[in-house]
Amino acid sequence: MEVEQYRREREQEFQSKQQAAMGSQENLSAEVEQATRHQVPGMQKHILAQLLGLVCDGRPQVHPNYRIAA
Repeated sequence: MEVEQYRREREQEFQSKQQAAMGSQENLSAEVEQATRHQVPGMQKHILAQLLGLVCDGRPQVHPNYRIAA
């Protein structure tokens, strides 16, 4: 009976420690998700501007291997 009571006490202690650890992990996960949601739009704008710059600012050049057929 004493062993069973000791086991229950340890189980409750373990459950409380586990709950405390999981709670802090959930908070951290929420913070990371919020930061990600805040940063993604800025990154998308930057990437889009970079791609548009590469496409729209193209400079025509003759390829170095091009030979004029005579």
